[in-house]
Amino acid sequence: MPLHLVRRNPLAGGLLTGSYTPGGPYPAGSRMTLRPQPYADLLNEATFRTIDARRAEAAEWGVSMAALALAWVTSHPQVTAALVGPRSEDHFAPAEESLGLALSAEDRARIAARMDAA
Repeated sequence: MPLHLVRRNPLAGGLLTGSYTPGGPYPAGSRMTLRPQPYADLLNEATFRTIDARRAEAAEWGVSMAALALAWVTSHPQVTAALVGPRSEDHFAPAEESLGLALSAEDRARIAARMDAA
């Protein structure tokens, strides 16, 4: 029997939503203002280059960065579900949006290559 996963924190504390910029202020009430410690090691130039690549990819798909990130996680063949923790109704919209996005293995490979090249 194959092992399947439930992925928690699929948006990396909001980093994969595009809410943060290098050196910029954090949005009031965001995870980075409430609990930045788990994400501190991700706040570097390489991370933001990868985020910019994902932003461009999301624009090509015509979806939000968060929807693409959630679709990325849930389209993995060994992932059963992604646990999201929206704190407002607005935060739930990308989860709904991601349900209409079907990424193939080829799509995932192309997106991964673009992010790796960033």
